[in-house]
Amino acid sequence: MNFVFFSPHFPANGADFCDRLKKAGATVLGIGDAPYEALDGKLKAALSEYYRIADMEDYDPVFRAMGHFIHKWGRIERFESLNEHWLELEANIRTDFNIYGTKLDFVKNLKRKSRMRAFFRKSGVDTIASANAPTGPAP
Repeated sequence: MNFVFFSPHFPANGADFCDRLKKAGATVLGIGDAPYEALDGKLKAALSEYYRIADMEDYDPVFRAMGHFIHKWGRIERFESLNEHWLELEANIRTDFNIYGTKLDFVKNLKRKSRMRAFFRKSGVDTIASANAPTGPAP
């Protein structure tokens, strides 16, 4: 299994996740903005290849990194991070490269708590009450 881990250096427990993936037999590939030399030793040992990009918010270099990995390693089965901030980018990559997981058509249901609550309730999971916060400048 070829597994691309986006931002493997942050949060720090990404090194443990990558280590376990490798021990389970996955080829672990990383994309991040940290210099390779600055990565944790356990993380370096777990990664088969690391592709450094300057700006993780810029989709184009992430897209190019994926193209490089596919050309070199073959089909990518998973694309993940351990950071909620990247949910939309992950979904975009999964959609563009037909990778298993949450795609663009569903990610907004994960980003908005009100939509998430509806899915929990549909599945029979209790949720706590909520209220909309006032908008505008503070008094």
